[in-house]
Amino acid sequence: MLKKVFSLLFIIFSIPSAVCLSNLTVDDHSSENFSIDFHLGIPDNHSTIDQLYTRYIFTAGLGSGFAGQYVYQDAQTESDGNRIKSTQINILKSYHKGLSFLIGSSQTELVGNYSRIDIVAGVQGTVYIGSKTRAYTSMSIGTGVTSYSFSIGYSLTPNTELKLNYSDLRYKDLAPEVITVKIPHGGIVYSF
Repeated sequence: MLKKVFSLLFIIFSIPSAVCLSNLTVDDHSSENFSIDFHLGIPDNHSTIDQLYTRYIFTAGLGSGFAGQYVYQDAQTESDGNRIKSTQINILKSYHKGLSFLIGSSQTELVGNYSRIDIVAGVQGTVYIGSKTRAYTSMSIGTGVTSYSFSIGYSLTPNTELKLNYSDLRYKDLAPEVITVKIPHGGIVYSF
């Protein structure tokens, strides 16, 4: 496990493009806000860095408490090493500061086998746990996909945040059994 953590930190800090492409989560959904969230991780069933989990999220405030969000994930499965690509397009509605509900469409592909599209609904939450530290959680559920994530973010600057995450993704109806991908990952978020 320690080898995976050091490998992950090496990847995050040695790839300059990862730092340049990263951005913060939009909280208030004002029309002038935009964020890019870029993460890399190593699935907990692999010990080599050539099978990376990649996730990036683009979030744009639309105004009146709404935001649009695009999520891309690319991961190896825990059981047999199959590759899964997933994209999700969401509309978020801010309910209260730090709490948003979402509805969207998720397209998931078991590369080389099968693809499916689902409607998803979920919730995202943020709470300050220190002057520069926030805790995040998100959950989305659809007929063929369920995911949840927990994160801790530390603000490096007012617009840049370093994040450590754990995600659990479950895909149904892509294979005879439910495919599970559990991934610790980290990244940088930048907002403007």
